Amino acid sequence: MADQPGAELAPGTLVLCQYRLPSVVQPWLHDIHIGVIEEAGTDPAAWNGTNSEQEYCTTTGSARVRYPFGVQHDSIRSLIPITPEQAALPGREKIALFLGEQALKNYDRAFGLVKGAPDAPPTA
Repeated sequence: MADQPGAELAPGTLVLCQYRLPSVVQPWLHDIHIGVIEEAGTDPAAWNGTNSEQEYCTTTGSARVRYPFGVQHDSIRSLIPITPEQAALPGREKIALFLGEQALKNYDRAFGLVKGAPDAPPTA
């Protein structure tokens, strides 16, 4: 798996999973979920009794990722490493950075926010 993008993600790395991002069309449907890579377990008894979680991740090209809603095993190819500073951005700034300007326009239009209007949040 070392030849796959993302294979070098070490435990503790903050990530976004491409298929867990909200859509550009409706970026308000859910938060941008930020996960952290965790070490997969090596005890078969703790996983399924036959092979270990680590074997499963190696075989399937996935990584153990802890999100606020629980642990998932996401495809390494779909994981994007991010910095702690990016993870700490406010919602609108995360939308602009990770989904793009069109997503931010859709978000602002849906909530009646117009750039430059008195009630519009500040932009970076």
